[in-house]
Amino acid sequence: MYNSQVIQEITPLNGWDQKIDHFVNMSPLLRKSAEHYKAFGLSLMARLKAVSGYEWKYKNSIKSQTVLLRPHGVHLNADKDYGLSKVGVLY
Repeated sequence: MYNSQVIQEITPLNGWDQKIDHFVNMSPLLRKSAEHYKAFGLSLMARLKAVSGYEWKYKNSIKSQTVLLRPHGVHLNADKDYGLSKVGVLY
């Protein structure tokens, strides 16, 4: 019931800025950090828009070997290959 009321109130608003402002101002829990939640909502929408328009072209992927470099100045208690021989090869 609450969800349909929120949808009915937000639908006629223009733009995501107004919709997010209305939603944040409706909730007493979100009002305490309103600016934070508004910024979060806007960044989430920007990322969703970017992901929805992204087309992955698997033919253009990088096909190269990974080279691990071990520094000489730092002494770590690690295996020579950082334990990667236990994982196996992923080809």
